[in-house]
Amino acid sequence: MYTNIKQSNKLLKLGLKRESASGYYEPAPGYMTQPTELKVGEIKYAHPRSVPAWSFEDLMNMIPQVGAATPKLVKSFYVSEPRVRYHIDFFPHYNTGEYPDMIDAAFEMVCWLFDNGYMTEK
Repeated sequence: MYTNIKQSNKLLKLGLKRESASGYYEPAPGYMTQPTELKVGEIKYAHPRSVPAWSFEDLMNMIPQVGAATPKLVKSFYVSEPRVRYHIDFFPHYNTGEYPDMIDAAFEMVCWLFDNGYMTEK
């Protein structure tokens, strides 16, 4: 599970270094198109137009401990409708919204940490 291209571009703008990603989106061979193919591996070996992709584990490992707060992934089940939702609990500082994918909750948490000064470039 990796960030999508839009999420990856936002993380780059926030200050994450390309080298911290464990995957990347690469253009199809012979095409001058937007990168679309996800590959796992070091981005330093990727095409220059490749876009980095961070895994769920990459993002969770970046989240700093703040005081006694440690991020926790929470999985919620709803009996009334067949769905599972995830959010990141960073009590008492912040709780993300609920998402169907873990990567979306981790992405929101990292963005919030950057926006609120808990993280700078990583």
